[in-house]
Amino acid sequence: MTFFGFFKGMKYGKCEDDFDDYKKIKNHISRDKILKYLESLSISAVAPMSTEDIFDGEEIPQAGIYEDGDFTFPADFLHYYKKYDIGIPEEYENYISSKVN
Repeated sequence: MTFFGFFKGMKYGKCEDDFDDYKKIKNHISRDKILKYLESLSISAVAPMSTEDIFDGEEIPQAGIYEDGDFTFPADFLHYYKKYDIGIPEEYENYISSKVN
């Protein structure tokens, strides 16, 4: 499994990703296509806890985990992707590239 989007400060177990590193990622697939793809996924594990934006405390209504192929990321990642100018890791972009075109 390849884990991504578990940012420092989140309530999910071991969160070590630096949010600023994701701001440097520039994807080749458009944000709209990536967002549409991410929104089409089903959460594979729902977490029985509340979660909130690590920057402004905004409540994030759905805590849980997405599993897509060999990739795993928190449901919160969708919130951050919508709200902030971040990218998805290149490996994940390569994985979904044939699915979004």
